Amino acid sequence: MDDFPNHPFKILDDEKMQDTIESIKQNDVLVPVMIRPKQDRRYEIVSGHRRHYACMAADIKEMPAIVRDMTDDEATMIMVDSNLQRENILPSEKAFAYKMKLDAMKRQGQRTDLTSCQVGTKLSGIRSDEVMSKEVNESGRTIQRYIRLTELITELLDIVDEKTMSFNAGVELSYLQKEEQRQLYEVMERDECSPSLNQAQRLKKCRLEPSMGIGNFFGIMPESMSKSKLYGVELDSISGRIEQKLYPNSKITIGGFEETNFPDSFFDVVLGNIPFGNFRVTDERYDRYKFNIHDYFIVKSLDKVRAGGVVAFISSKGTLDKKDAFVRKYIAERAELLGAIRLPHTAFLSNTNTEVTTDILFF
Repeated sequence: MDDFPNHPFKILDDEKMQDTIESIKQNDVLVPVMIRPKQDRRYEIVSGHRRHYACMAADIKEMPAIVRDMTDDEATMIMVDSNLQRENILPSEKAFAYKMKLDAMKRQGQRTDLTSCQVGTKLSGIRSDEVMSKEVNESGRTIQRYIRLTELITELLDIVDEKTMSFNAGVELSYLQKEEQRQLYEVMERDECSPSLNQAQRLKKCRLEPSMGIGNFFGIMPESMSKSKLYGVELDSISGRIEQKLYPNSKITIGGFEETNFPDSFFDVVLGNIPFGNFRVTDERYDRYKFNIHDYFIVKSLDKVRAGGVVAFISSKGTLDKKDAFVRKYIAERAELLGAIRLPHTAFLSNTNTEVTTDILFF
């Protein structure tokens, strides 16, 4: 008999397994395993993997089995449903099991996109995400969050299973690209630390909010600019250290933008996704103007760019929309607005799960 391909549930040779082995030695297998025939005249285990492992360990050559013909998708759903009855299921096991079940449901003609409100329905009129939720006794959002864990690299997923890092933090980190996750793992291993939920959320949102994050702008820089001297600023230490590893030839400052001392008229281009909100940072040079943080980033960056240089930011719509025109007048006296693009509030929904209206500003 062969194991089920890509079986998501782990078989651990732990104390419970030893109890199972001893029970089988004394009482034989009381519940038959379920198997299905394969084309090569072998059989594939659909449910009962732990019992099969225990028999192998106990050197028992025969065990009762129910043979049933079934499709791949039928076998997948039976395998998942039978194993979800177990106690102490690891997050990674649920993650891949839910994904396999949803993929099987999709192939059977059901829409199972839990990230969209426009889900399909069964013939009975019940939404497919509701069907899934009832079958596994989890909300659609919870199922979606478990499936996000399948986007983690193995090392980070193991840390979630070990509870060294929280489930929620793992979900947030799943939005990072694989290379970013590997760099994060190296930092975690070196410093013997794990990001908190708040830090994980910052790492995820760095695609939208922080001044630099983990260097997405550096990563998409055209080849024609490859010889440029690159400088970056990132407040979060984990994000900053990932950036330093990803771009070792760049000069990365880990700290607040207000703490930097770059000379005026120094850069040719300043660009990025800047933080925004109705709060301020302390910078003696600009304190008297009482700029909100996004306006402060724009104003200070304009001072750091040489004449004829360019500043390009994704920022809050508040800079252009606020009733008080002071900031706009201040900027207009020092730079020319080359253009502005208002992004729809769903622009960042797919990769950050965030809805916010933002502008791309060019000076």
